[in-house]
Amino acid sequence: MIYVQSTIEVRPEEAEAFRAVMAEVVACQEAQGWRLAAAFAQFTGVLHTFVDLWECEDAGHYQSALAGLRAHPEFNRISAVLARAIIRETVVLGAPVSYLPAA
Repeated sequence: MIYVQSTIEVRPEEAEAFRAVMAEVVACQEAQGWRLAAAFAQFTGVLHTFVDLWECEDAGHYQSALAGLRAHPEFNRISAVLARAIIRETVVLGAPVSYLPAA
């Protein structure tokens, strides 16, 4: 298992549209086998920044799930909302560390 951290800075006037369409993105990605482990909006630092922490099998699963999103019947509408909303997105792939407490 790996983690995918997505840090997304959005335009303030598009924040609500972003939140709404992300519900659809989450449903699509979870149908592809990803699990949204955590998601939050920052209230310090760079405002209007959202951080999503996903769990997926490996880097290949990351690529195949993104392909699944692109194949979604509503992808053109979803991607248009995201394109209007997102200023910057940083995606980081990482592995669990040995000092992470067991759940």
